Amino acid sequence: MIVALLLAVLLTACGGDRPPQSAIEQALQLQVDQTQQQLSEQFRGAASVVTVDRVKVKKQQSQAIESARGYRIEGTYSLSIAKRSRNGIDSPQQHITRRQNPFELYLQQTSEETWSLARPLADNRWETYPLAIEPPTPVQT
Repeated sequence: MIVALLLAVLLTACGGDRPPQSAIEQALQLQVDQTQQQLSEQFRGAASVVTVDRVKVKKQQSQAIESARGYRIEGTYSLSIAKRSRNGIDSPQQHITRRQNPFELYLQQTSEETWSLARPLADNRWETYPLAIEPPTPVQT
């Protein structure tokens, strides 16, 4: 009985406070979208749709971010870019997919179910972007 209780406590401590996969995926998509928007503005390029998928986390480390719990996360993802023509139609010749792109991002936990993408600035300051993550739906049995 004591061993079972100890095992339950250890398993809860190991995985219960990690960022959910949906927060990681949404933060990565936001980070890619922000970069793509900056590049489009600089080069006045054609509009494109950028999609992140196949996100694989390889490393997570706890890290305080402005007195709140945070995580530094590393891994890989696939990136698909579809350029839009002037009439708004995607062209197969203008579709690019890149696999196994490395990423590093920071997530800040502001409450039990609230997460933000955090980007480091100078002087140990952070810029944060709240993520709109749906709470898990209870399963009815």
